[in-house]
Amino acid sequence: KQKTAYEIKECDWSDVCSSDLASKASPFLIKRLEDKDSYLNHLIVKTLIKIGKSSVKPLINELSNSNYNVKLSVLRALLQFGSDAAPGRTLLLKFLKNESDLELKIICVKILGKIISKDYINLTDFLLALTEKDIEVRREIIKTISKIKRVPESLGDGLGSLLVHKNPNIRKSSCILFEKIGP
Repeated sequence: KQKTAYEIKECDWSDVCSSDLASKASPFLIKRLEDKDSYLNHLIVKTLIKIGKSSVKPLINELSNSNYNVKLSVLRALLQFGSDAAPGRTLLLKFLKNESDLELKIICVKILGKIISKDYINLTDFLLALTEKDIEVRREIIKTISKIKRVPESLGDGLGSLLVHKNPNIRKSSCILFEKIGP
C-alpha cells in the first residue's frame, strides 16, 4: 500500500495527462479507489483531476459501485470537475434518487448545482429532487437554487408546470426561479 501511494504521489503525471495514456490510466486508478487507505484515495483523486476531462466518464461509471469509499472518492473528484461533470448529469440525478447515504447525497447535490447553474439542462428534474425525504438534502438543493442568478426564458414552461406541484418545496423553489427568468 505505502509503495503504491508513494508511486502515485511521486509519479510525473504530466506525460500521462497530456497524452492518450490518460484514458487508459483513469480506469486503473479508479479501480485502486477500492483501497481503504484514505491517503491513497486522496492522491488518486488528485491525479484523476490532473488527467482531466477524460477521467469524468470512467468516474461516473463508478457511481454504481457498492463500495462507500469508491463512491465518496468518485463524488469528491466529480465535485472538483464542476460543470465538466455535465455528461454525468442523468446518472447523478439517478444516484441522488437511489442513494441512501446523506453525505454522498449532499456532495451529489453540490455537483449537480455546479452543472445546472452553468447549462440549466435538467433543472426541472433537479427541482423534483425536493421530494427527497431528508431535510439536509432539501436544504442543499434550495441553497443551490438560490445561487442561480438567471434562468433562460426557454425554461419558463417547465418551471410554470412546477408551480402547481403538490410538494410545497417544489412550488416555492419554482417560484424563486421563475422570478429569475430573463434573456
